[in-house]
Amino acid sequence: MRRSRIIAAAVLAVTVAAGAGGYALAAGTLTGVTVAGCLAGGKLTSVQVTRVPGCAASATPVQWPGQARLASPSPSPSPSPSGTATPQCVTSQPDGNPCQLAAVSFISGSNGFNTYGGNNCWADPSCAATSTFYDPGRWDTSITEPAGNTSVRAYPDVQQLYSEQPLSSLTSISSTYTETMNATSGTIAWAAYDVWLNNWGAEVLIAVDNHGIDPSYEPVMGHFTAGGVSYTAYDNGSERVVVADTSSQSGTVDVLAVLTWLQNNGHLPASSTLTAVDFGWEVCSTAGSAEDFAVTGYGLAVV
Repeated sequence: MRRSRIIAAAVLAVTVAAGAGGYALAAGTLTGVTVAGCLAGGKLTSVQVTRVPGCAASATPVQWPGQARLASPSPSPSPSPSGTATPQCVTSQPDGNPCQLAAVSFISGSNGFNTYGGNNCWADPSCAATSTFYDPGRWDTSITEPAGNTSVRAYPDVQQLYSEQPLSSLTSISSTYTETMNATSGTIAWAAYDVWLNNWGAEVLIAVDNHGIDPSYEPVMGHFTAGGVSYTAYDNGSERVVVADTSSQSGTVDVLAVLTWLQNNGHLPASSTLTAVDFGWEVCSTAGSAEDFAVTGYGLAVV
């Protein structure tokens, strides 16, 4: 009988609601009552509240105290346990962002039609890369780039499109991230946001975790602090490159404060609009061997 009660309790804990003979028990109705049923062949039947039903000779009557298990709120971006999550999209396509990803609550404006992911090997059409997207906050890329290469060859990323909201109308663009490059001594890459403005007419890169990329050949536009993070801004001609002075694999970025500093110092038009926000890695080299890059947490709030 003890074993039967343990099995029955385990079944209830997994299902929370037990349906039998037209009955369904909601979790919120269980606390403080006794639940009973008939156990046969590892299955519960005739589940009832407060009294033990008449069970067939081949079944064992069982009962246990009810206990509610309320549904958890929608989780924040978190790691996908290996082997248990079904990817939304797996792609080895080298160019662009071919994966359209489902809407999520932790990215503002995400609606199932404007969130994308891909390998984005824009400078390496033959790149050996495969990206697996569980959702926009949990994804990984395996990529191989030549040893010693110092120019950016690929940007595996997640992209969120926006509809040209004026920056002046926004009170916050804030993002959290957790990522790893599994970097080696031969890794040349950085984790970075790529912010597009003015209908793709202006680009701001914000690097947060740097392994081996040296932007010092570019003219320095200035040093500043935004959201408690110290940055150095460089003029790369076609884009503004803003690099965190201290690398971190996780943190929060005040994207609007970075853009506002650039505007206030004449490096972006005052009338700029938000086109897209991307997050991923600019990859130059993986020392010629496959390297695994992973995002295990990512959120973006635009208000």
